[in-house]
Amino acid sequence: MTKERHPIILRHPEFLAILLFLAVDTVWSSILGINFIDYGRILAATSGLLLIGSYYGFSGRSERLAEMGYYGAAWISFSATGAVLTYLAAYMRTPLYDSAFAEIDAALGFSWPIWFELGSTNVVIDLLLRIAYHSLIFQILGSIIFFAHTKRTDRNKELFWAAAISLAITSAIAYAYPAVGAFYHFKIEVQRAVHLQHVFDLIAGTQPIYSFRDMQGIVTFPSYHAALAVIFMYVYRGFRRAFPFAVALNTFMLISTPANGGHYLIDVIAGSVVAAVSVLLLRHAAPRLSRSTLHMRLVPQAASNPFLNSSSHRGAADCLSNEVRDTR
Repeated sequence: MTKERHPIILRHPEFLAILLFLAVDTVWSSILGINFIDYGRILAATSGLLLIGSYYGFSGRSERLAEMGYYGAAWISFSATGAVLTYLAAYMRTPLYDSAFAEIDAALGFSWPIWFELGSTNVVIDLLLRIAYHSLIFQILGSIIFFAHTKRTDRNKELFWAAAISLAITSAIAYAYPAVGAFYHFKIEVQRAVHLQHVFDLIAGTQPIYSFRDMQGIVTFPSYHAALAVIFMYVYRGFRRAFPFAVALNTFMLISTPANGGHYLIDVIAGSVVAAVSVLLLRHAAPRLSRSTLHMRLVPQAASNPFLNSSSHRGAADCLSNEVRDTR
């Protein structure tokens, strides 16, 4: 029986989300008069990984390498379109809510200057927290490879979609409650806040062109780092050896986010809530997405194969429904 092949965008609906981000970016940036340049490397990397994924996927030589290629391309293009969205959300947004966030922290009994000083006094702890905070890209890459190798495509999907939903929510909240971060607010090691120049340019509306080569993470509230830390812990559930490591690393990331990212405590709390909401939305949508994917795969085969009757179709659907429940 010939294996049915579908266009990449149908087999990997993640690219539909990326196209939606791209459409919003294109329209919004056109309205604001902002241009983003130097995206050649992003297009080249995305195209190259898509070619790798397509070759190994359509040839059937290696489903693992195909998945690595597809999700590598998806994450690169998603990161680029997502970064543009956060910049657009910050354009000419005032007033700033830094004082309010600092007051909320104080009401919670948290002092950012004291926390920063505690983390900086011990060289070993400071190094470990810095490593954890900057592990994001390595965790994404490692997760793509790990889930592809273990044939857990469902976890690669969960990771991508939870991250995409979280970014959409984060951008919307950042648009409503803009801030520049604790480094600047408390005037402590302001030079570490490498995003400030872009943030102030966006707030003032004085810079119409931004290069992908030097774009920064500019969202303060809620913390997207915190959201991803929670998501990483969630997608590794059930892996006896990998889960404890993911929990430990991302717990360190959460602890490191205020001092290393210049975030208020309320940023970390809000980012964690955003992740939880995203996971709940994803769990609600997962059965529907799975059923639509199953239908796409089985209907063309049923039409050409008399042995794939309605009862076997229902049986496969029941198996997939059980698998979806098991991953929860």
